[in-house]
Amino acid sequence: MKQFFASILIAFLAATGLVAAGGSAAQAAPCPYTGCFETNTNVSGSNAIKRTNAPRVRIAVLSNGNAKVRGTVKVIYRRVNGGFYRSRNVYYSGDPKVIVGPKLFRPGKYEIIARYQAQAPFKASGDSYGLLVRRR
Repeated sequence: MKQFFASILIAFLAATGLVAAGGSAAQAAPCPYTGCFETNTNVSGSNAIKRTNAPRVRIAVLSNGNAKVRGTVKVIYRRVNGGFYRSRNVYYSGDPKVIVGPKLFRPGKYEIIARYQAQAPFKASGDSYGLLVRRR
């Protein structure tokens, strides 16, 4: 009889929304403020380079407010077919930045990913582009 009443109570609480969902706490963690600014990360560079060269990557993080975006950008270099993965954290001070990546020795397709790691009052964002490493 106690189990019957307990199951009715749980069903009632779930139906009225008094039981908290697990997904809402994870969404509120990066920016606890109500007035957070959206950001837009742009990463660009050459579409193709020769083998043994290092790619030059331009990173720009913009916001829809008038404040300069500052913080850390994680830049990831990875080969599409596997076999290569490097990551690097770069401090971003609000102005577009050009960084030089690692030398790429294996020919093939690579993906360069930039992720702005959110700091209050900004929200996180990211971007990526493809790079082809040629033999000559």
